[in-house]
Amino acid sequence: MAVKTITITEEAYNVLKCLKKSDQSFSEIIIEVGDEKKGNINKFFGILKHKSKELGGMQEMVQQYRRDFNKDAKTRLEKLRKQYDNP
Repeated sequence: MAVKTITITEEAYNVLKCLKKSDQSFSEIIIEVGDEKKGNINKFFGILKHKSKELGGMQEMVQQYRRDFNKDAKTRLEKLRKQYDNP
């Protein structure tokens, strides 16, 4: 494994030292903190399972929006075609 040397302030070192468990390396604690910062998507699994009624309503809203959008896009496309077909 490649090794890099970095320079950090004394304050940053002390923060890392406080976070570090006795059996951890500084590299491991930095990776752990980085992973926490990125977030773990697993904590969101199942978060909406009790919201099925609300989600059903939202799904219908999205579907209606898509229908309206597609209808509007089709109308605009037809107008453009007529405009370019009959200059």
